[in-house]
Amino acid sequence: MIIIKTKTGDIFVNDKEMVNVTHNRELHTAEIHDNKVTGMLWRKPPIEHVESVVYINDQTAKEWKDNGSELEYLRKEMDSLKLELQCQTEISKRAKERLLKLGHDCVQWVQYYHKDMPDNLCKQMRNRGEEEKAYVNDNEGWEYRREWMQNHQKPEEIEAD
Repeated sequence: MIIIKTKTGDIFVNDKEMVNVTHNRELHTAEIHDNKVTGMLWRKPPIEHVESVVYINDQTAKEWKDNGSELEYLRKEMDSLKLELQCQTEISKRAKERLLKLGHDCVQWVQYYHKDMPDNLCKQMRNRGEEEKAYVNDNEGWEYRREWMQNHQKPEEIEAD
């Protein structure tokens, strides 16, 4: 069995029917010549986007799993993005915790130091602290995410939703 791995998938060739398989690594092509003197087999040569050619016979039999390079690339990219998303989720969680603490501290400072601060500053500080605590507690981030996703979808994807 001859396996020609291309960018879009694998081509399996019966090695008993072939006279010659030529793999041009520089051009990423392969040509297949069958047992007939003038004939060419399969698509008109050359086969394009060839990444590798593997020969497997009865003595070196292997199990072959068809994972196109694009699919493998997308899997690796997805794994990388999952890790990045986990990191960003942790950063977001820590930022929310700090924001909640800051909001709580603002309200507490006003209560403890009200007599040392001007009234308008106390009011602004208390209001701002309460706003930030409410922002974290109301999960506005999820609403923002939903709105952002809708604004960045293509019109046909919005209709599908």
